[in-house]
Amino acid sequence: MTPESFETLYKTTERALFNCLFRWVWNREEAIDLVQEAFIKLWERRSRIDEKGAKAYLFRTAMNLASKRNQWQKRWHMVALNQVKLFSIDFETLFFKKEEESLLRTLIKQLPEKNRQVLILVRFSDLSYSEIAGLLNIPSGTVASRYHTALKKLREDLEVNS
Repeated sequence: MTPESFETLYKTTERALFNCLFRWVWNREEAIDLVQEAFIKLWERRSRIDEKGAKAYLFRTAMNLASKRNQWQKRWHMVALNQVKLFSIDFETLFFKKEEESLLRTLIKQLPEKNRQVLILVRFSDLSYSEIAGLLNIPSGTVASRYHTALKKLREDLEVNS
């Protein structure tokens, strides 16, 4: 991968990658950090990566980084909740008392990881089903199935919570 092709990939992919990551972590600064970290990892491994597969590698790396960060945050959040409950504050109630946007974020976070990942990639990346299938190592039909399942679950949960 040449510096020129890397720059082109950055210019054409950065926004879509940010959009996906933002909807994964729901934090602008974290999403920016994850985008940069993914591009750094791509640059560090550029000699081993075929240019044709660089975009898929980039998205796979970024989603893996986001997933690891989410796992860490869940552990931290549980510790924080336990500590806050010691002071008789119902932190969960305070935290989730936001309008519909917060509800949607919460419902998306509650989706099984494989469905959430596909939903975010389909809706917010510029990748085709076959490209998403390639980066997740699953058949294209599975991408469609997981996407449909995620949308159905969101609709059902929104009806229940409305």
